[in-house]
Amino acid sequence: MLCTNRNKRSLTVDTTRPEGQEIVRQLARDADVLIENFKGGGLAAYSLQQHSMRTLNPKLAYCSITGFGQHGPYAARAGYDFLIQGMAGLMSVTGTADGEPGAGPQKVGLALTDIPTGLDAGNAILAALAHRDRDGYRSADGQHIDLALLDVQIACLANQAMNYLVSGTAPIRRCRHAACVSPWRTPTAAAHRRWPTRFICRRRRSNTARRRRHLAKIPRPCGASSLTATPRSPRFGKRG
Repeated sequence: MLCTNRNKRSLTVDTTRPEGQEIVRQLARDADVLIENFKGGGLAAYSLQQHSMRTLNPKLAYCSITGFGQHGPYAARAGYDFLIQGMAGLMSVTGTADGEPGAGPQKVGLALTDIPTGLDAGNAILAALAHRDRDGYRSADGQHIDLALLDVQIACLANQAMNYLVSGTAPIRRCRHAACVSPWRTPTAAAHRRWPTRFICRRRRSNTARRRRHLAKIPRPCGASSLTATPRSPRFGKRG
């Protein structure tokens, strides 16, 4: 409650009653932004949907946040962060890799669908206000922002989704490893005994000056200055 609502002024309104609906309309007449989080089409029964509100206030930036958008077969369904993490594929790439103890999809420890959707909403609202005010607040061109949790979470899959679109191969859970980035792993006791420095300064075959400078700085913050004297290994190719 405090995380998302501190420093806000609150008003409880029963939108199922005519007097409650009129309170919302009165507030919307002088508002810059209206944000609603009902299911798709849920406010139409009360004449509080974006078309009705922007008729009262043409300058209004009306932001609808739903689980699955305003149209389509799932539009009338409720959306929850946990549900969307699974549907969008985030859980399928999170957690212990198959074949290891405890393998299986995992929920992320934060509401990592709700939070990016809120950030996208903030950016979109600012863009809508800038669009409206481009003529010095004389423009009556308000905007309707349609955000769906599922859309945002799929977009957040980033390189995992792009790898699938390019290759046709579904990404998998890798736990301590990354598909295309190095160094990127969680150190384990077994790995430390076998390769004491591998998880810290594993290199790709790159001899760029920038990479050499960055890797040369790793031992100092780790308190392991002796790593600079590690013998060269053919596994890493040439090292300058």
